[in-house]
This record gives sequence, structure tokens and C-alpha cells, in this order.
Amino acid sequence: MKTLKRQTKNEVEYKRVQNDEADRLVSIQSNGWSFCPKSEWKENVRDFGKEKSESKSETSKPSKKSQRKEKAKA
Repeated sequence: MKTLKRQTKNEVEYKRVQNDEADRLVSIQSNGWSFCPKSEWKENVRDFGKEKSESKSETSKPSKKSQRKEKAKA
């Protein structure tokens, strides 16, 4: 799978397609498609409007290493 992007005057269009179709679309100069990072597609299409979750360090359990340090101090 490849991620493609096409910019027009007023909007940006993203598309996820198979490799052979992506190569074909990019090779045609008149249509304006170009490769873009998958992370850009994730931010602007897939995850658009979703709230970002809290960082993992706040929600996860303390690591065993930090637990050992706390026990050693006590």
C-alpha cells in the first residue's frame, strides 16, 4: 500500500492504493498525485477530529526498574 496526495487550489485529497496503481497515478503528470508519508494520511484523514490520548507514561504502570529504586530507598 502507498499513500498519495493531490493538492488543488482549495483542498488536499489523500488516497491509499496498491503499489502498482500508485506508480501509475504518480507517473501521469497531469493528474497531480504525489507520494506522501503515511503519518500525514493518519493525521489528516484517519485520525481527523479524534482527541489525542494522554501519553502512555501517565496511564501505564510504573516500570519494574522504578519500583526497584523505590524499594531500595525505603
